[in-house]
Amino acid sequence: MSDVNKLDKVSEINNMLTIDITLGMARWWSDTVHWVHFWGYQGHGESDGGATSCGSLVVIENNTPIDVARTNQFRWWEFSPQMDNTHSISWDTYSYDGFFQKTSDLFSNKVMYVTVDGITYNLGKNTSISGSSAKNGVIADYISPDAPKLGNILKQIGVTKRFYFNWRDE
Repeated sequence: MSDVNKLDKVSEINNMLTIDITLGMARWWSDTVHWVHFWGYQGHGESDGGATSCGSLVVIENNTPIDVARTNQFRWWEFSPQMDNTHSISWDTYSYDGFFQKTSDLFSNKVMYVTVDGITYNLGKNTSISGSSAKNGVIADYISPDAPKLGNILKQIGVTKRFYFNWRDE
């Protein structure tokens, strides 16, 4: 195990997740007028737009009901102005069997904080949550004043960063 993926200390905080992401970048619909760019982690390509997988993810610690090993994406995405000028952090993941409601509550009712490089970003409550077509799937988007700041971190392609996630009541 490299020093990058070693656990610093074990947290006893509920709803705490620590992961290392080697950051990547992918494009979807890469023509000059209509495009979407993703930075961060995407575990599989998109069949309808041609986006490829990018980045890698290693779970360091998980005190949540989230099955991080099955996460499809944790990414910052930007759309061309001709499509939609909204940029957001998007998370597409799964819960462990029997824990879907707890995972959904985490993404629906809690405020998400992400700490990376010693700086904590308040992503707030997600702005849109939907169920995935797969069993136990959850997709959440975050648009907040801190989202673009975290997006800039996710744009550091090829760099491995440690992300500390915590969900709390307001």
